[in-house]
Amino acid sequence: MAVDKWVTVVEHSKEMVGEKAAAAARAAHESKEYRRSLVDIGLTLLIGVVFMLLSFLVPEISKVWQILCWQTTMISFACAVFFTWIHLRDFHPKVESSRV
Repeated sequence: MAVDKWVTVVEHSKEMVGEKAAAAARAAHESKEYRRSLVDIGLTLLIGVVFMLLSFLVPEISKVWQILCWQTTMISFACAVFFTWIHLRDFHPKVESSRV
């Protein structure tokens, strides 16, 4: 009887260790996705700013190239908005509602 109880305790502790390891692996994976999402947002904003400055600061840039820079800027900012929406959708804080 004591051996069966000991086996049950050992099996339960193995399950707990497995759950903790799975939770740690899941947290690390979500952390990588979180950082990747922030990098995507920052990179698209950076590209937009670079092309906007390029359209203003390059002397004697042709109108065609200036329009191309502005289009690239608008598309980059639109992508940043989209990536921000995805980021907020996937990584919003999970708040449990409690009714009083």
